[in-house]
Amino acid sequence: MPEDFFRRALLPASLVQASVPFAHILFDPARPIGAEAGQGLARAPEQPPGIFFSIWALIFTAMIGFAIHAALRDDHLARRMAVPLTLAALLGTAWMLIEQFLPASPAGFIVLVALAVSAGWAAGRFEAMRGLGGSPAKFLADLASGLLAGWMSVAVAISLPDLIRGPAGLGASDAVWPMLSVVLVTALVAAWLARRLVSASPWFAIAVIWGLVGLAVNNWWATRLHLLSLACLAAAAYVGWDWFRAAPRRRARKS
Repeated sequence: MPEDFFRRALLPASLVQASVPFAHILFDPARPIGAEAGQGLARAPEQPPGIFFSIWALIFTAMIGFAIHAALRDDHLARRMAVPLTLAALLGTAWMLIEQFLPASPAGFIVLVALAVSAGWAAGRFEAMRGLGGSPAKFLADLASGLLAGWMSVAVAISLPDLIRGPAGLGASDAVWPMLSVVLVTALVAAWLARRLVSASPWFAIAVIWGLVGLAVNNWWATRLHLLSLACLAAAAYVGWDWFRAAPRRRARKS
């Protein structure tokens, strides 16, 4: 069965994905994923500091942990989650290779969108099983799918200005308010829709908040655009408020 194939393929796909970010070490002139572009006012307002990309380590760990479970246990959870997570791992591998070796390629954005869709698919599949009891495997599945879907929402949002700046002839420090507005509106709409239509996972909200805080840090200390930084913090606060506001209703429906 296809589900059984993906259940077995998830572990090698996850391990390859976790190793790909280090490809730039072996090959020149590849660049690290999330490499900083410009300093100070020459930086784009939607460029998070490199430390914020460390969320990938937690995503990789959760995916590998769940993949080990899927390889050892042929249960409903493994079969339901293996297909979208394997697809996400393969797309993640492709996107990271493009980011390192062909960072200016438009193919990167296309693959990124496909990755975000597959991550949302995984988060939605887990959401359908959220109230059916708990286990370490379910925690890992929720952590992996929720963080990945949330972080990919941010990744798509911060990639959109690159599609605008080139054709418009804008530099990284030009039209900072319009470019950041595109990012914040996209991230907020994605978070709002995801909570209502895809997943109520706290990890989704945490990943989005993490990305928005990264933008705030960038604009406070690097670009010195303090009003933009406050706008990012306000967006992060809204995502957290929107999720926690709905938490009592979710508990009431389960009781």
